[in-house]
Amino acid sequence: MDFIEQLQKEKIRLLGLVSSIDNLLSQYNSFSADFKSNIQNSFKSDTPSVVYNEPVYNSLSVVKKKLSLKDQVKEVVLNLKQFSKSSDIVEALFNLYPEKKKDEAAFKVQISGILSKLGSDGEIVKYQFSTSRKDAVWGKKEFLDENGMPKSEFLEWIL
Repeated sequence: MDFIEQLQKEKIRLLGLVSSIDNLLSQYNSFSADFKSNIQNSFKSDTPSVVYNEPVYNSLSVVKKKLSLKDQVKEVVLNLKQFSKSSDIVEALFNLYPEKKKDEAAFKVQISGILSKLGSDGEIVKYQFSTSRKDAVWGKKEFLDENGMPKSEFLEWIL
């Protein structure tokens, strides 16, 4: 991938984040008072720092041949430090399967199906900010509070 393609891909990713933030802002009034309080308390200064997911997937390369793709997707999600979009999870898996970049669209569909299956089995959780598919994030059950709302500390990258 050349420099221009990388910039275009980054632009698309960032525009997706901006769109998610817009959706979050438009739905803010529908959030519970506790959730709003958690969000507000998570910011210690006037200038919140945006924290992006750091890769924690390098250890998986050792077990690549020992785990099924489904188990590797689950392992990636369970090793996340916060909620992540499916596109971030796919990017992490490209570290294990660089050959899949040749047919990126098919691989994304495959991973999306696996994420849905893991979510419906209750092995991971999905939180949907709006009706748009791109506003869904995946993570551990521990990332949700007792009311099923995301804990603010696991949403720092999107707030």
